[in-house]
Amino acid sequence: MVTLLIVSEGDVASTNLRDRLLERIEMAIVGEVEGRVVFGCQKIRMWSVSDSALFEDKIDRRYSEATGESITDAIFLSRHSAASGRPCLSIHPIGLLNPLAEPKFGGRPGRLPPPNLRISAWIRWLGEVTSHRKSGKLAWDVSLEATHHGPWLDTPSMFVEIGSTEAEWVDPEPARIWAEVLAIGLGLEPIPPWASRDLVENCISPLSQKGPIVLCIGGGHYAPRHADMVHRTGSLLGHIIPGWAFSEMKNPDDWIFPIRSALESTRLAAGGREIVVHLDRKSFRSSERQHIVSLCASLGLLVVRSRDLLNHDSDTQP
Repeated sequence: MVTLLIVSEGDVASTNLRDRLLERIEMAIVGEVEGRVVFGCQKIRMWSVSDSALFEDKIDRRYSEATGESITDAIFLSRHSAASGRPCLSIHPIGLLNPLAEPKFGGRPGRLPPPNLRISAWIRWLGEVTSHRKSGKLAWDVSLEATHHGPWLDTPSMFVEIGSTEAEWVDPEPARIWAEVLAIGLGLEPIPPWASRDLVENCISPLSQKGPIVLCIGGGHYAPRHADMVHRTGSLLGHIIPGWAFSEMKNPDDWIFPIRSALESTRLAAGGREIVVHLDRKSFRSSERQHIVSLCASLGLLVVRSRDLLNHDSDTQP
């Protein structure tokens, strides 16, 4: 059982991340899949695809069939683009929420790979690492993004990204930050004395965290209110459905489709845990909130507030 890191050779940020990780961690060549070498260290594997991983459907199945190794989770190393051009380190689950969407960036319309349950601990760990490394040079935004784009696969997945322009994609410094997050968060290096031990252990084994898994609804492409909930409660995250996923649909009754898809996908990663909903209430009108709460109730989902999640044991205090 291995964690698979996936590099896109056509993405300079992805190859930058790969190179900085190889500088930090001694990884041996352990095989070859589809004509490209596989690097390995303990239960971690790193494999490259020729261009963009966004369109590499069933990449997990292809790797497993070629090697005989089962994959517990997949982590895609990637660039992030934004019109703002702000330096950014981001993380998000993947999938196409709209069943009628054109898959311009890979994936299958209305289908979501299971979310990688490392996301919530890793967004907090990324913030801790960037704070520790902060200098007078450059402040990096740490962003949690909503579920979006491909590829399609059956394995719990997430993207870790450098943004937002080519200047940052090729800069070794943000890639070194991610390399530190990856190396320690995957258990390949000892926990440093300045780090929160409980947090790093949750990065390595996310289901060691207590409480339900939280399906997030509302907000924009970036999810600051959901991220704030994670930082304050330490809750495990499932998928993140932004408000624009609903605005793309003319009939409000169709809003149930992305909610149901996100629920079914999150269940595949949940290990039998309870799943609840955190709603970005300020991003909806009152009637819209009531409709979403009703749709969630029809699926057996309870909508909770951050204070409700604080009642669960966690390594994070309010």
